[in-house]
Amino acid sequence: MPSDPRVATALAALQQQTAEFRSAVQAALAQSEAFLSAQTADPEDRVARTKRELGLFADSRVNAEAFSAIFSNVAPLDAASRDALARATSILRDVAALSDA
Repeated sequence: MPSDPRVATALAALQQQTAEFRSAVQAALAQSEAFLSAQTADPEDRVARTKRELGLFADSRVNAEAFSAIFSNVAPLDAASRDALARATSILRDVAALSDA
């Protein structure tokens, strides 16, 4: 029960491990969302991302469209793998939203 003092003691003892777990979940969620976003990006989005990543210096010196076509950020996934990644990302979102309670 939450009012049991042993629960509070256990939660206090696990505070560091809980924080590390939450950090790992957040990192995995950020990676999976970025990868999924890259998988579903259309060519215009890829060019815009390439421009952002190359920065202002490259803006007038590098053709971002050609660069993004040559140096794709991610290899395309098949539909089953993309669906599995979307499900895993959803689960990570759910876990990240959980409270300590």
